[in-house]
Amino acid sequence: MGEDRRIVEGVRMNTEDLMKDIDPTDEAFSTLARLLAMMRMSSYIFAGYAMVQGILIIIGGASRFSAEAYYVAMLLPSAPASWGWALLVFGIAAFVGVKNRMYKIASLGMFAAGSWSMGFAIAFLVSSIQDPSANLTAFPVYTKDAVLFLLLFSGLRLMAHAQATTEISDA
Repeated sequence: MGEDRRIVEGVRMNTEDLMKDIDPTDEAFSTLARLLAMMRMSSYIFAGYAMVQGILIIIGGASRFSAEAYYVAMLLPSAPASWGWALLVFGIAAFVGVKNRMYKIASLGMFAAGSWSMGFAIAFLVSSIQDPSANLTAFPVYTKDAVLFLLLFSGLRLMAHAQATTEISDA
């Protein structure tokens, strides 16, 4: 058991020794543990949202993309199914990554979903500029989604970095 060693403040210490010094009732420790739990739960929720949104776009088909606001989005080859399949895959990657504590994969899934959302938002903006009768509300909605996905990406990327750093120092 005493084989797991990490570098702390320039000194190799036994992980068990470190854990003895951590008081689980300590407020800072408890706060960090709650933040980690909230980060993981938020990631699950947004990954689930991406998967459901992707499935609904696939099932809805072209008839659901018939309004003027979807004109630019429909220019993508195989749209709208290609939009749906992409988001579904990104959501699955994020969900599986968080579930298996593979935070690099989870962060890539969130980044891709955020990029997808921004692309979708821009498609709606361009359509509304080209056609004044096109809906304007989709642009801020998908921009908000993009920002939230990218915030989760940022947190998951930090978790991936911490995980990689820990694995390197364990070697």
